[in-house]
Amino acid sequence: AGINLNAVPRPLTMRTGDSVQIDTGGLSVRFEKGLLRSVRADDEAAVYQGGAGGLLSPKFYRTSPSAGWMLHNQPLSIDSFCPERWKLRENGPVRWIYETEGSLGEHRARLIYTLEKGRSGVDCHLVIDSRPADGIFVASVPCDGCCVPEGDIYFGMEPRDVRRTSCSPAEVDLDGQCFAKSFLRFTCSGHLLSLVSGDCSMYYRHDVSANTLSLILTRTTRMADKTESWFRHCPSSFEVKGEHSYRFSLAFGGKPGDISRYRQTLSYPLLTTVKNGRGGAVVLEAPLVRLSADNVVVTALYKEDNRTVLRFYETEGKECEVGLTVSLPFHRAYRANLLLEEIFDEACAFDAEQGSVRLAVSPWKIVTVVLEE
Repeated sequence: AGINLNAVPRPLTMRTGDSVQIDTGGLSVRFEKGLLRSVRADDEAAVYQGGAGGLLSPKFYRTSPSAGWMLHNQPLSIDSFCPERWKLRENGPVRWIYETEGSLGEHRARLIYTLEKGRSGVDCHLVIDSRPADGIFVASVPCDGCCVPEGDIYFGMEPRDVRRTSCSPAEVDLDGQCFAKSFLRFTCSGHLLSLVSGDCSMYYRHDVSANTLSLILTRTTRMADKTESWFRHCPSSFEVKGEHSYRFSLAFGGKPGDISRYRQTLSYPLLTTVKNGRGGAVVLEAPLVRLSADNVVVTALYKEDNRTVLRFYETEGKECEVGLTVSLPFHRAYRANLLLEEIFDEACAFDAEQGSVRLAVSPWKIVTVVLEE
């Protein structure tokens, strides 16, 4: 009740075209009138179709006003994002940016989609200009009715079957709420899809009646409704009004290790600069490190004195051999502990001329490799 999905968009001066098709070399993405309509993952020939509100829909769960500290959490109605203007701001060949603006109930919202060449995901930057109101902002994605989502935890994945798991009222804000460290994986249109949190919440909601999965963004309230005297001393930020931004992603297909790596690049982007240029062309892509195993995720790569430190961990709980190929000069490689002290009984093989290192990795192991120049 209260879902507004049939409102007619009002294209303004920002309009580029009703339909935009983007091919990144990894994904084929279609936008239509400000909505993300469909995505095809080229490597898996998988097609993801959006519902009436698209494949991603910001929403506002409107709740009952609260006079005190305890807030009402169950939605009375749901306001969905209604695009009013849209534009393809950047059109490749390495990056594509599609921006849309519109209403979200009485609030305003701007959603910026970023796609990059060869990547298997769509990065989303949602900016909400919120008015004082009681409710919850979420970002929703359609899911298959029979799916049981899996959330990543610190060592692996864990099912999140909200139909079987019960929590006390103090632990949940919404029916179907669940937790994941950084992403929730499920099926959409019969294919694997992950909703990845960047700089926002680690709480999600699985609405089994509407077949949607949502990333919970923030809770808002209206100070004018409060009757308890101590609320007069609360800062205005308690209402969460004004502009706030949230970053998250849709990652298509992939193993848990692939999604963990994707989340790393979303939360901690690698920033580079060109120094001491001596002529010639600068290549668009040049990997610093290549890893042969897809179940390990790099968490750190930095320089300390005359050595380079590389740290990664195993994500699937299985023993494997990992081969590294690095573009950085070194003459010796060794395994180290977190204090960068050499571990003599866990040797690794290396070829400095070829820039390669090989080593055995145990399940869930955090590994530090030091490359000495």
